[in-house]
Amino acid sequence: MKDIELYKEFYFRELDRRQELNEAVNTPILILTAVVSIQVFAYSQDIDYDLCLFNLMAVVSGISVLAILYSLYYLLISFFNLWKIHGYGYDFIADMAKQKNHLNELKAYNETEASTLWEAHLKDAFADCSSKNFEINNARSEALALAKRGVVAVIFLTVIFSFLFILSLINYYGKATI
Repeated sequence: MKDIELYKEFYFRELDRRQELNEAVNTPILILTAVVSIQVFAYSQDIDYDLCLFNLMAVVSGISVLAILYSLYYLLISFFNLWKIHGYGYDFIADMAKQKNHLNELKAYNETEASTLWEAHLKDAFADCSSKNFEINNARSEALALAKRGVVAVIFLTVIFSFLFILSLINYYGKATI
């Protein structure tokens, strides 16, 4: 494999990772939306909750809200780079017209070594871009991993919440039939 192919492969791999990270936020957002829907549904039911169960549900809901906020915070960092106005500043290789102009300038300067100099220029450009994009993608991956950790906590809390809600239903309908 020529050296230039290796540099191009790394460059395009980081651009692919960028797209994968953009798409990776969809599942956590879907899960968080489902969790909020479950809790809103439970509280919207016209049930005379047992005070103890209702208080437990409220505590679990409160902790869930904190875990949801934690997850959303890191999702926003992963997707938008929350605190930066311009988001993530990925580097890209200059457009082909600029690359061709650079090659023509090299040919005008030194016809015999233009190809070698142009390939060295492309290697440098691919290496610089892929290195910066690698760092950005790693930071985004870490933020996404933290967001997913919060999502797992939210799922666990939702299971507990659902169990408490089912107990409330059993208690409510058990009293209604007596």
